[in-house]
Amino acid sequence: MVRSLVVGGSGFLGSHVVDALLSEGHEVRVLDLRPPVTELSAAWRGVQFLRGSMLDAHALEDATRGCNYVFQYATTTIPKTSIEDPELDNQNLVGTLRLVQACHKAKVEKIVFPSSGGTLYGKPDRLPIPEDAALRPGSPYAATKIAIESHLAAAHRLYGLDYAVLRYGNPYGPRQDPAGKMGVVAVVFGLLRGGKRPTLYGDGTTVKDFFYSTDAASAATAVLRSSEDHVFNVGSGRGTSIRELFATMAKVIGDPFEPLRASPLPGDEPACVLDTRRIRRAFGWQPVVNLETGLRRTWEWIQLAKP
Repeated sequence: MVRSLVVGGSGFLGSHVVDALLSEGHEVRVLDLRPPVTELSAAWRGVQFLRGSMLDAHALEDATRGCNYVFQYATTTIPKTSIEDPELDNQNLVGTLRLVQACHKAKVEKIVFPSSGGTLYGKPDRLPIPEDAALRPGSPYAATKIAIESHLAAAHRLYGLDYAVLRYGNPYGPRQDPAGKMGVVAVVFGLLRGGKRPTLYGDGTTVKDFFYSTDAASAATAVLRSSEDHVFNVGSGRGTSIRELFATMAKVIGDPFEPLRASPLPGDEPACVLDTRRIRRAFGWQPVVNLETGLRRTWEWIQLAKP
């Protein structure tokens, strides 16, 4: 039996990775400070939950013991909070370094880390953005992601620990907190559910690479196979402006809402569309959920989720 550990497995993306692993027959272990949400209790009956922090070296050693694969989906910050408190972002680096040491000690075969294609590249020279594009981090959050990628490469050279980095675009879907500070789809749907108007920052022409949460998870399991490459862009490969996103969301809910208007957000780059040919070639991975279908599924979940 293949055993996999998902650090941060109770969170938005981590929980979808757990689902994907279970569907592929893995024995799954989760390390998180929060237990899984109630809606997952039946599907996760066989999941071993360990309560602990990614900063606790002993907890990491216990959790990684006997595991074939490890997924690092725990995080303490988002771009905005990392700018407000850059030192807080160091916890992500320290926690991941401790996890790498635990993986080395436990003889883990491969570690998978979700990086950020949406923040690492900054203002790109061309679209879509390939993995070898210049990295121009605009926040401590992005700078830390780059540092972690470098440490994983170093561990591979030093210890032979295999790894895969997934530079995600803009994932969205069920279990993303509608009352949170990150994820425009979840936040906007949360406001609309409560009868409030969302805010359109700038003229709405900012382009992002939105893709559905189950596609993010399927990419994480796809890269468990061996490859000469270690860094992969993951997204839809298609750009959608915020104005187009709002229009599709209005279609999904049957309400042509008129958003509030505000100045552009500082540091928000004009366009991010990822070139995903590398992961497609290496593993045959491709997204299967289109934007409208994904938004419908997310809206259905939002309406049932607790406020």
